[in-house]
Amino acid sequence: MVLSFLTPGVFIGIYAVSSFVCMIIIAIILGSDIGIGDSWVVPLKNGYELTSVDTPEYANINRRNDPENLIDGITHIQVVGDSVIGKGANGNYFIFNLKNGDKEDNLSYQNLTIKMKSRPITLVNNNTYYWEQRKVPYIIAGIFCLLITILAIKTFWRIALIY
Repeated sequence: MVLSFLTPGVFIGIYAVSSFVCMIIIAIILGSDIGIGDSWVVPLKNGYELTSVDTPEYANINRRNDPENLIDGITHIQVVGDSVIGKGANGNYFIFNLKNGDKEDNLSYQNLTIKMKSRPITLVNNNTYYWEQRKVPYIIAGIFCLLITILAIKTFWRIALIY
């Protein structure tokens, strides 16, 4: 009876600890934030990153480890090849080249479509982009943590039943 009582707590504890360890590993591999706290960071190409504080509603493009905002007030984003296109809080659009750092801002939607030369424009809000970058690693980590937890509970029961 004691074993049945302790099992849910042990399960939750093991899953929580393994999830936290996986979040740290994912952050190291992806070069992003851990997933807790008030800063949001998602790497882009060539040493650039999309950053935000508190919520990803308004994001910035920075060089990694450089606090200077190259573009700020971003509300929607799309990565197209070696460029980032997006919409700012002021309603204007921009194109930022991730190879050489060139930017064109204060574009109208019409100018953006002309410069994109018939490439499809499917801007998403920053929150969607942030979680899309983490989706597959988090699914894999969740399954991995669940397997670790099930094996630990099975081992816990085997050891407990012996004594």
